[in-house]
Amino acid sequence: VIHARIQGHPARAHLHQPFVEALGLPAEIMVHQSEPPNPWQGYRACLTDIPPCDHLLVIQDDAAPCKNFAPAVEAVARANPGTPVSLWLSAHPAGTAGRTRQAMLRNKRYVWFGYTKYVYLVALLWPRHLAVEFLAWADEHAKPTARADDGVVADWVKATKQHVLV
Repeated sequence: VIHARIQGHPARAHLHQPFVEALGLPAEIMVHQSEPPNPWQGYRACLTDIPPCDHLLVIQDDAAPCKNFAPAVEAVARANPGTPVSLWLSAHPAGTAGRTRQAMLRNKRYVWFGYTKYVYLVALLWPRHLAVEFLAWADEHAKPTARADDGVVADWVKATKQHVLV
């Protein structure tokens, strides 16, 4: 079972219900506001008190789910039951993007993200137990001034030698 938590922004509230419908998964909208903005606290809220599920998808409300999104995410979860998988990739970091291009040429589906300064969190599929472990780690190790959610996840990946796929 996959449960989705949507990182909602108050300015896009009118898009939230259509977004939930487009996901096709059980979902909650988590809206966090702070001044100054603090993405880490919003991401942290998405990982707090996770409902019963096998995987948690944390996805930003400005992502664009593809057609047949839910079955595709279910297939990713089945193929990677114990590994977090980012469902979004940019051209950076260059090493990850290069490994991805090479993998696509070989028809390989998943690539190690690498140990970088950030991990893409536009849409990250977490095995539930790792989301819980990560939050416990972050509560103990994240800097009190942390604001970059992708940086906190990257710090955990490096500290625990966890592999994240894309």
